[in-house]
Amino acid sequence: AVANNASKVFKIVVGIGEMSSVEPTLLKTAFDTFKFDTIASEAVMEIQRIALKADCLDCGCSFTPAMSNFLCQKCGSSNT
Repeated sequence: AVANNASKVFKIVVGIGEMSSVEPTLLKTAFDTFKFDTIASEAVMEIQRIALKADCLDCGCSFTPAMSNFLCQKCGSSNT
């Protein structure tokens, strides 16, 4: 914000990956706790969940794996 000469921040958008181990509720609580007396004091935080995506390095297939199965859904390769 400072680099862009902003005097106020209205909204902060954060993307959190499905396997990131970040707890969205705790992140929001921390943001709300520490934003006071900053240019983001009135800002809201929008959290966007980012779905897991995998790419097979053997056949090039892009897919959404199950949390416990990263094998390529097209060719069965584990090279993902």
